[in-house]
Amino acid sequence: MEGKTIVCSGIFENITRDNLEKFIVDHGGRKTGSISNKTDYLIVGHKMEDGREVTQGGKYRAAKAKGTTILTEGTFEALV
Repeated sequence: MEGKTIVCSGIFENITRDNLEKFIVDHGGRKTGSISNKTDYLIVGHKMEDGREVTQGGKYRAAKAKGTTILTEGTFEALV
């Protein structure tokens, strides 16, 4: 995660968002709250906080529009 800018969105099954964001920072990454041209990854949970599919969220749509790599919780775990 060294030097990567990462945004998290949704509810995760195996880790809390706080712990995921702590993991990112502890491993040299930078966590932000919104998608920008500098975002390397969006990590999405299995659903949004309000129960919607993650594909319906604004962060997901912004990441798709900007060509940002979108990782599920499982693909993120495999990456690290």
